[in-house]
Amino acid sequence: MSIKSLIGHLLRFVDLTLLYFILFSAIGALVPMELMPMEAVDPSAIFTGILLVSAAIVVVVMLLIANASWHWLKLIVGVWFVLFGVMSFMAQIETWYFAPALGIPRSLATSILLRDVLLTLVFAPLAVLVMGRLLRPADIAASQSESMPPRQWAVKLAAIEGAYLILYFGFGFIAAWQNPALRQMYGGGSNSLVFNNAILVPLQIFRSLLWVLFLLPAMRMLKARPVWGALIIGLLLAIPMKMGHAVPNPIMPNPSVQLSHFIETASSNFLFGLFIYWLLHRSHASVPGLFGRAPVQIHPGEAAVASS
Repeated sequence: MSIKSLIGHLLRFVDLTLLYFILFSAIGALVPMELMPMEAVDPSAIFTGILLVSAAIVVVVMLLIANASWHWLKLIVGVWFVLFGVMSFMAQIETWYFAPALGIPRSLATSILLRDVLLTLVFAPLAVLVMGRLLRPADIAASQSESMPPRQWAVKLAAIEGAYLILYFGFGFIAAWQNPALRQMYGGGSNSLVFNNAILVPLQIFRSLLWVLFLLPAMRMLKARPVWGALIIGLLLAIPMKMGHAVPNPIMPNPSVQLSHFIETASSNFLFGLFIYWLLHRSHASVPGLFGRAPVQIHPGEAAVASS
């Protein structure tokens, strides 16, 4: 990468970070939210937190756009759909579901969704514009997607559902539930309507499929090599949804709770993103094909020779 190209990337990063920061602050001020009163917080901590969130999300969005084969309206819609889905929609399902255990109104999830849909609708076209991707560069070929038969989709989606349950509940217990302050915030899991596996398990299976739905456009638009593609998909799951823990808020006023939740969800989501990309970025004719090994095929003539 030349010095000129590096400076260009840095300038675009600064521009988009400031844009996201301004949009987040302005739209957040316009959308009313029912929040609990919070102890006095240093305004600089909120400013720094929002700036950090803005910068982290911009990095991920820049990686996605820079490695996309799509352009103009298709890219704008794709970026909006992916960003809104992984950053807000998936998170607010959890907010709505766990609201009774947290002592917050479920209407808060609706308010956050409204804020974020407006934010991403404005930010997505601006990001594509700043990244210079309204027109397709001549050196970028359209991505070619290899179709998978229905049976392969069914098997892979079942594997994705199982993997998500393991990661969600495993990291939730190991990385989050061991924090006494976090257990106290959730009432020790005493709300039987919320902490009910008969409801929670099907909900998380449904969420695992929603993750796939929101990530498929990103996987279709990416032209990057598999390693880069997997990294971008992993970051899409880990960063936009979870960087909000860097901002002090009345829902999770305890910094240790925010940190536990961030470690839990960012790490498990990143691994889940890698897993989704590994399974779905191309068709695999067999299990060995998942590991880059083609199954050994013995032709009838060779089998006759071997048996004689």
